[in-house]
Amino acid sequence: AYVTVAKELMAWCWEGKGGGGGNGREMGDGLRDACTWDSFKEALARCEKRKAVGADGFNAYLIRMAPEEVQRMYWSMLIQMVHELTFPPEYMDWTGMLAMKSGESPRDLSRRRDLWVTCAGQKLIMRMLNVEYERASKWSVPGSQAGWGVGRNAPEQTLAFRVLQEQSAVETQQQCQNGSAKVKSFKPC
Repeated sequence: AYVTVAKELMAWCWEGKGGGGGNGREMGDGLRDACTWDSFKEALARCEKRKAVGADGFNAYLIRMAPEEVQRMYWSMLIQMVHELTFPPEYMDWTGMLAMKSGESPRDLSRRRDLWVTCAGQKLIMRMLNVEYERASKWSVPGSQAGWGVGRNAPEQTLAFRVLQEQSAVETQQQCQNGSAKVKSFKPC
């Protein structure tokens, strides 16, 4: 019963966001919409000279510096790979590194951040898809989740929560915390 209800809710949500309902949108249309020539140019503009190369031994900066005709050929090949789901074996090889944060002890491995070196084409595909991801998350993630939006961060979230605590204390209202069924009043810290 729950699965049926969930499917109906998802269909309703999809309908409301421009999907389904005979408007001609099919599965995969979002992928095609995200991988446009303009999004490729935007992704290519972010490629830098001095970046590590993946298993393909290729830096996307070379494509950035190439004539537009070559860029369009490379973009067409990427689009074909994405739609056919046929990727070179090198795309399956990722090199992981643990980079030390500035000012940290080189002996403390738990404080390192992971960096993944991938092929140039993968980076470009992900940057093209990221534009669509950001657009979708803007409409999907609630405004109360400050860490998920561009230009928003944890301090903003902390401040908003503090204001909610104060409002709750003044109005002596009951608030729900973390989506829990257990309802309690927030007390000012």
